[in-house]
Amino acid sequence: MRDELARADDLYWKSVLSGEEFQTASVAYEAHLKRARGLVFQYRTADEIAANDDVRDLFERFEHLLSNATTKVEETALLGLEDKPYTRLSEALELYKTKWAARKLAGKSHVQRKRWAAIPDRAVATFIEVVGDKDIHTLTRDDARAFHEYWLHRIAPTRPG
Repeated sequence: MRDELARADDLYWKSVLSGEEFQTASVAYEAHLKRARGLVFQYRTADEIAANDDVRDLFERFEHLLSNATTKVEETALLGLEDKPYTRLSEALELYKTKWAARKLAGKSHVQRKRWAAIPDRAVATFIEVVGDKDIHTLTRDDARAFHEYWLHRIAPTRPG
């Protein structure tokens, strides 16, 4: 917990001192998430806070804001003003290759990495070709069906009578 608060503070002060705004939505969201945890609150978006039946949580957030000298970052973190970032399919592929699959690629040569990356690259490129480079949260069952139909026609095309 203490380390999380320190990391959130470091990230915040680094952005303040450099005069830069947060570069991406995911970095800003992560910073506010950690900041809320550092203040011993669970980060929730404003919509989630409003939909929550527990009024006590809302009062505790406002009480903290009113009784302490808070920064804009803390206010944003406590009131859930930073929306959850959405990730496009192409961005998800890069995240997969650079973060989640990093262990699989640890001992591989450059050629082996390129060969390995060709499979997910081709799969996601085909999916994007069929349904578009959508945000992951907007994917639907219809998108999956369209992709399924695409492969059905490629593998077993119907021939006219």
